Amino acid sequence: MKKSYRIIIIVFIAALAIAAAILRPWSYLAYLPIVGKNAALTVNTTAGKSEVFLDGKKIGETPLSSENLAPGDYKLKVSRISGSEDFYTDITKLIHLEQNTRTFVEAEIGPSKQFSSLKTLYYKKIKTNESELYIKSSPPGATVWIDNIRYGDTPVTTQKLDDGRHEMKISLDGYEDEDAALILREGYTLIAEIELMARPVQLD
Repeated sequence: MKKSYRIIIIVFIAALAIAAAILRPWSYLAYLPIVGKNAALTVNTTAGKSEVFLDGKKIGETPLSSENLAPGDYKLKVSRISGSEDFYTDITKLIHLEQNTRTFVEAEIGPSKQFSSLKTLYYKKIKTNESELYIKSSPPGATVWIDNIRYGDTPVTTQKLDDGRHEMKISLDGYEDEDAALILREGYTLIAEIELMARPVQLD
């Protein structure tokens, strides 16, 4: 009987892990409203665990959700935890935390910056009640699709979208496609900064 319970528990945990990998529930944390004068930060890595540093100070490990941070600009570093310390590169980026919003970062860390990817989504308050979207990529010139409609090549700016959830996909020859869920908010510009991963050369 005890063995049967163990098998059930193992199967249940495996099912949760598979569901988390497919649904990526942490991605929705980026859009939860923050009440008060502070800001929040969510950092996730697509594989393995990583240490997260802000301005040189470790604040936790991925998946990370940090609340009550002071608004402002910070230097973010994400370091993959691995027995092969010299194999993975470190991800570094200047990020912005806006009051009453959450900044969302998702990284896929490889052996070099060329074979890594980074998505950073954050808000900036504007003086109108409209919602805006600004998308840029590295390298530039990637094609942007929002809700299956082509919006041009990066950098892209638009005020034509309604508040709420939208699905974005960007693609560029020689690089892996990237997608993200975007939530536009009245009175804010949502900025999506996408660093694309080079597609490995296929050898015949």
